[in-house]
Amino acid sequence: MRTPTASPDPRRAAWKGWLRRRMEEVGVSVRDVARTCGVGPSTVQSWRGGKMPPLSVGTRLARVLKVSRSALLEAASDEVREVVQG
Repeated sequence: MRTPTASPDPRRAAWKGWLRRRMEEVGVSVRDVARTCGVGPSTVQSWRGGKMPPLSVGTRLARVLKVSRSALLEAASDEVREVVQG
C-alpha cells in the first residue's frame, strides 16, 4: 500500500525555479553563491532544492545574483503568485 505524499508547496517550487534560472542568467555557481553568502555549498544546494534562505543573507544573495534586495523579494513573490494562480 502506498503512503500518500503531500502535494508540493508552490512557494518552494517557485523559489527553486527562480533561483536556478537567476544563477544561470548571471553565470554563478553554487560555490560562488556560497562564498559570497558565507555559507557552505550544501546550504546553497538546499536553497536550489526549494528551501528559503534566511533573511540574514538577503543582501549578500542579492549582490551575487545582481539584483537589489527588494527585487529579490519581489521576484520570489511574483513567482509564488504565478505558480498559485497558474
